[in-house]
Amino acid sequence: MKAALFKKYGSSDSILVSEVELPKIKEHEILIRVKATTVTAVDAIFRSGNDLFPRMATGLFSPRIKPLSTELSGVVEALGEQVNDFKIGDEVIADSGTNYGAHAEYVIVSDKESAVLKSER
Repeated sequence: MKAALFKKYGSSDSILVSEVELPKIKEHEILIRVKATTVTAVDAIFRSGNDLFPRMATGLFSPRIKPLSTELSGVVEALGEQVNDFKIGDEVIADSGTNYGAHAEYVIVSDKESAVLKSER
């Protein structure tokens, strides 16, 4: 799958679209094909690396979090064995939390607290 990664702190030019391994789901997780995501001020602050406090979360010398963003909407592609509230093909809105990774084609989230069915309205 493709993901927008940043391997060094800096401007938006430090972001590269790269091939990465498709994540594997656990029993209480869902795999979502990302249709839309956000680029937030937090993403820009983390990527820039200009402030010490954010670097304490992202890595002092180089970024540990490679694809940024947490907010996304998409379609459920695969389900963990213990997932009962979703089915493949469901359209969802989700937050990947401290796992980040929404700047990618696919992301994994917990079925218990991180995703909701998208409204029909």
